Amino acid sequence: LSDIALESIDRYFRSRLLPKTEIEQINFILDFVQTAMAYDTDDKQFGFENYMFAEETLFYPSADCEDRTVLLSQLIQHYTGFENIALAFPGHVTLAVNLPESIEGSYVKYKGDKYYICDPTYIGSRCGMLMPEFENVSPEIITF
Repeated sequence: LSDIALESIDRYFRSRLLPKTEIEQINFILDFVQTAMAYDTDDKQFGFENYMFAEETLFYPSADCEDRTVLLSQLIQHYTGFENIALAFPGHVTLAVNLPESIEGSYVKYKGDKYYICDPTYIGSRCGMLMPEFENVSPEIITF
């Protein structure tokens, strides 16, 4: 994200995140990405697969799972500093975040650490919630 985009986003996020715990901050950012734009496939929106930068995702009226995942990754990294990875399931991409403490919920192990699922397209979900259809599926790990 560019400095000018971050400056604009900061006006919204900084004061709202300040009084929250780390997990509340993650869930606040997750909720924002889940609800800030409509979901549409790239085929429907552009007529072809289009991998967007985080800033582009903020510009367009809708986004798909990998575009939301990139935006969520950058926002979480910027506001919390927590490491995160992408998880590629069949037909779906989501994020997993390395939290400093354990929470209840779904996670993957990566380099000896727990990375908790934070799905930007599973509307209403919180950190640690995995879409039921992927419960027994091993994702491919993608690092940024």
